[in-house]
Amino acid sequence: MAHDVFISYSSKDKTIADAVCATLESRKIRCWIAPRDVLPGLPYAEALIDGLNQSRVLILVLSASSNESQQVMREVERAVTKGIPVLPLRIEDVVPSKSLEYFVSSSHWLDALTPPLERHLQKLAASVQVLLANEKPSKLEPEFATPKPTLKVKFWKSGKRVYLITGVAVVVIILVFVVVFVVMGDRSNKALSSTLSNPIPNLSSTPNQSSTPKPTAISTPIPTLMRILFEDDFNNPNSGWPVRLDDVAEWGYENGEYSCLLKKTNWMVWAYNSNIDQFTDFVLEVDVTQISGPNASGSGLIFRSLDTNNFYCFAISSNGQYVIEKRTNGNWDTPLRNWTTSGLINQGNGTNRLKVVCIGSQIETYINGYQVDTVTDNSYIKGEVGMIVSTGEIYNHIHFDNVKVSSGISLK
Repeated sequence: MAHDVFISYSSKDKTIADAVCATLESRKIRCWIAPRDVLPGLPYAEALIDGLNQSRVLILVLSASSNESQQVMREVERAVTKGIPVLPLRIEDVVPSKSLEYFVSSSHWLDALTPPLERHLQKLAASVQVLLANEKPSKLEPEFATPKPTLKVKFWKSGKRVYLITGVAVVVIILVFVVVFVVMGDRSNKALSSTLSNPIPNLSSTPNQSSTPKPTAISTPIPTLMRILFEDDFNNPNSGWPVRLDDVAEWGYENGEYSCLLKKTNWMVWAYNSNIDQFTDFVLEVDVTQISGPNASGSGLIFRSLDTNNFYCFAISSNGQYVIEKRTNGNWDTPLRNWTTSGLINQGNGTNRLKVVCIGSQIETYINGYQVDTVTDNSYIKGEVGMIVSTGEIYNHIHFDNVKVSSGISLK
């Protein structure tokens, strides 16, 4: 099977490489990426060569790690040798190593140094589409190319000198971004439940597999000089989180993590820590891993919670979507951000680091270190924090780890 793009990256940058792949494939750009496309039983080196031979462009995820990777260097060298254009995507403020510089010094770079990452990935996808549209691409031109000089070519025929003066047209590539985002989560008729109260008969929106990516706002200043207000690695089973076993869910400490097995279908449960105070402006973080369950299920954070009927929620699904919601008087309001696809989410059983930054009425959400959204709402300015789990047609088993609440001393 032929591919359009070969993605070369260090294993330490896998999260971003997967986001690159997801963004390109959402635009019908066929990608080859290891280890996904390595056929079982095929030698790894042979699979890489086959992937390169089948691709028209190589995207280099350029970072300090890929700078030091001999595997990345070999992939880039092979691509250049085969005449495959190399498009570096710089995700860290580094310059190519001497080995890489030899091969990519003449290439047009794309920088993705500032959040949100998805804005840069959309630009990358548009650039690749332009590059693939050329019949014989050699390298990606800058957005505003310098006019090329007129060439004078000499021909000799039957002893007579014939001059042919040809003009080379100026090629200016203007990347046009058309972003159409239909983010319509389906708020249907599923029920919810609290770990601390009776079942609630209303439904929050559920993940919609057809959602498309949405651009995110540029990050506003966030606290930089941080002090820890609360943190828990769940190694102490007496740290204050509820331990519960009933027909709906099982909450408890398991192997140094906090576990929730939600057994009732089409329900949602959440848990607070009795030892945590209420917070106003803060940074809340947690690692979330789906152990088992359907892709349509969700998990994440609740924050600025007044009680079990009034709070905000930031959750992801294991099929690659996120949502920002508000619960008021026991009912789910129209989402502050409906279910939206993000290539930053490690799907399936991958671990994701979720972060919420609350400053006044502004709420910023992050996935795996990159901002994905900003919303504004002043309904709740202070409250408790906790974890939340939802499920679809079958059970959902989620592990949480390394929860942390920080406060900023100064802003930049």
